[in-house]
Amino acid sequence: MGNSGVRPVGPQRPVAYGRSSEQTTTVPRTPVEEILSQPVVERLRAVEAIWESIVEAPESLPVPQSQRDELDRRLKLHREDPDAASPWEEVRARLLGRE
Repeated sequence: MGNSGVRPVGPQRPVAYGRSSEQTTTVPRTPVEEILSQPVVERLRAVEAIWESIVEAPESLPVPQSQRDELDRRLKLHREDPDAASPWEEVRARLLGRE
């Protein structure tokens, strides 16, 4: 697998190369293939673990300048008129048609 540091997980499977089915070699399954072969519950656990690893290092995700500018604009508006905001409960009720 080179120097990527990723090791194959799970059983290996034969893969045919060329025209003859006799020309096979064993190629290790990738971690993604292994995860995708698991039951849904196990795949959800994997997704949760991946998400938690991302959340632990939010600084590693770049935020485009355009999004930073928009967030700054919205924060400025909120600070100028905090009463213009609606509490989440009211917004949710409007979205769900309960108001």
